[in-house]
Amino acid sequence: MPKAEYTLTDVMLTHAAITYRGFALVLPEDRARLRATMAECLHTLGPVKNQWDIVWGPASFRSKLSAFDDAAMYVARSRTQPSRFVVAVRGTNPVSLFDWVFGDLLTSRQVPWPYGTGPGVKDARISFSTALGLSILQHLRWEPLAPTVTTGLTTSIFERIRGELGGVATALLRHLETDVSEPLRRVSSALQTKLATLSAIATQLATAPADRVVQLIRERRASQSARDTLQLLDEAFDHLRETRIDPLRLLLGGSEVRRLFASGVGLQSFLRAAVQESGAGTEIYVTGHSKGGALSSTLALWLADTQGRDVAKDDQWDPDRKATVHAYSFAGPTAGNGAFVRHSNAVIGPRCHRIANNLDVVPHAWARTDLEAIATLYPSPVLPIPFLGQFIGELAREDAPLDYQHVGNDVTALPGDLNRRKLLFLDQMIYQHLDGYFEQMKLAGEMNTATFFNPLS
Repeated sequence: MPKAEYTLTDVMLTHAAITYRGFALVLPEDRARLRATMAECLHTLGPVKNQWDIVWGPASFRSKLSAFDDAAMYVARSRTQPSRFVVAVRGTNPVSLFDWVFGDLLTSRQVPWPYGTGPGVKDARISFSTALGLSILQHLRWEPLAPTVTTGLTTSIFERIRGELGGVATALLRHLETDVSEPLRRVSSALQTKLATLSAIATQLATAPADRVVQLIRERRASQSARDTLQLLDEAFDHLRETRIDPLRLLLGGSEVRRLFASGVGLQSFLRAAVQESGAGTEIYVTGHSKGGALSSTLALWLADTQGRDVAKDDQWDPDRKATVHAYSFAGPTAGNGAFVRHSNAVIGPRCHRIANNLDVVPHAWARTDLEAIATLYPSPVLPIPFLGQFIGELAREDAPLDYQHVGNDVTALPGDLNRRKLLFLDQMIYQHLDGYFEQMKLAGEMNTATFFNPLS
């Protein structure tokens, strides 16, 4: 039965979940279908029903290592409050090898946060995984449809975007023209080779029985390919010590990035036009679930840190600070260290909302005390996974010096409710990671995991 009244949190969770629609589409011509299947949810699901229109995107990214999209994002505009926009970021694609490769391995390396000012920001660092995810979102481009097709997008915004299409492509290519040093180019080439090897190892996870998954992950982390990858990253960081790191270009190479993102409108360009059209009082809400939860708060901080005129010209999107940026992070792992959290809380503060189910494994990564609680998270009758406690202990000790912490001054901790029909640890974990949120937020009567992860949709 539908809820009598929906909260803003309900709306944001629904947007975050909608990004998973079309996760298994594989062909370039499926882009229109991806948009249609997400738009269908906006027209039918209670919290957002006939109240929002997609006005940018969905834009997606697929690496050479994957048959499926590794990332996706869209912007929707409120019909009743036209100055309100939602930026929705997809979480981990369960069938993406790219996500599996980077999800647990590269949190052991951090890079500086290159935006913002203020005390302590020079010590702010985020995981390489988060930096890579943010880099992908920053690079995403979308080719606008005609105004007669793009419902809810005003002609003025569309004309501003159309006028920037060529300029965006030129600016991006100019940004990528400067070649990296020869040593770094060799590191980048070697990294791509090692990533292909790690992807082959990750394939085993898709068909592994539950009691073997942890052992396979441990073996992958201890593999020579994993050690070589981390060593190569360390070498790259040494070469880039005084440079803003672009993880996507480092891993894919400049020519591949040019091929993928040479045309179209990026998120900042769209938001610049949207703010110019909407004026003062524009509200931008960034939301995401799982990996998208960590990225939503990080993307929101990037947008907030690049407001105003005292930032690099290429980063400016709201020079007069007409917009207010909010974040809604669901089920997200940590993104960065304590200095990063303090900077985020100082900039966004109470506008960064973090919602986490106490029985969800993912928000327990990667702060040490949270990690150590994972092995005993589910009491009987849920069956434990062999080696899990030992493996978690290894991760906690490895990541402890990195000082991972959660962002957000406004935290909603859902108490969690054990599903006694899910007796295997992994089954319980999957349930708690998405359906557990729908249940506890009283939305299960309208949507569940199958609503968004139906490969036929």
